[in-house]
Amino acid sequence: RALVPVAYIKLRAALVTYGAKPVLDLDFVEKLAQQHAGITAEDKLHRALAMLQCWGVLVHFGDSPLLRKTVLQARWCSGLIYTLFMCAHFASTKQEHQKTVSAARSLSEMEDSLAQKVDMERLAASDPGGSLLLRGIVTRGAIEAMFGGLSKAAGLKSTELCVALLEHVRILYRVQDDSFVVPSLFQ
Repeated sequence: RALVPVAYIKLRAALVTYGAKPVLDLDFVEKLAQQHAGITAEDKLHRALAMLQCWGVLVHFGDSPLLRKTVLQARWCSGLIYTLFMCAHFASTKQEHQKTVSAARSLSEMEDSLAQKVDMERLAASDPGGSLLLRGIVTRGAIEAMFGGLSKAAGLKSTELCVALLEHVRILYRVQDDSFVVPSLFQ
């Protein structure tokens, strides 16, 4: 049985209490660590963040120039990835099953669920019929449609952090300024 430093538990509790936003500035997390967990050394903070990442509480990429100063709530990151793949699944399901009534009902439920996170009209305008997404191609317009709501809810001014995260974990690859590929969606 491994012992967990009490400071890590205190930092986790402080993040739950004071850091409810899905995207946090590293300086804010550092202040929480100092005030609530007694973590004052930078190397100890990074060890604590690594442990909290292993626990599935947060995500911090110290090796990424774009993400280094940001701490992300793990659920928000999961929601981002889920949204991308659910949009692709929706496009695929819509293309395959538009003809039957039961499939139409299922599609409607799926679309209603996605519409809570995604600007479906903007997504349809940027990728009519989802044909690009089905081939693993994501346009800037589709990114804005899929992740604009998540970005706004996180207090972000743009979707650039979403793109940086998806690029860093190698889900999304930039091929031009305004287009990306998602190899796992290639059909």
